[in-house]
Amino acid sequence: VEPNTSWVDGGAAASLAQNQPNPARAGTTIRFVLAFPEEATLEIFDVSGRRVATLVRGVLEQGPHQVTWDLTSDDGERVASGVYFYRLEAADERLTRKLIIAR
Repeated sequence: VEPNTSWVDGGAAASLAQNQPNPARAGTTIRFVLAFPEEATLEIFDVSGRRVATLVRGVLEQGPHQVTWDLTSDDGERVASGVYFYRLEAADERLTRKLIIAR
């Protein structure tokens, strides 16, 4: 699967891969790459646009990163089956992909 990529100055500033597994049942892994050390945020949203979880917030080193989400909200509640979106914000770019939870 081709990663979702933003281009800055002729090079990839960030790329965001499809989560694995998808659909997710007990947890899922999200991989992304930063071309430069950056302030980055990785968040999960439901279909109404409500943020349900923040997985990453802070300055990250350049290179590949991997985050495992246990399918719980920031409040510690197990999220329901359905469609969700995850968004990586870094280098003034927003990259978004869809994930499905099927319990």
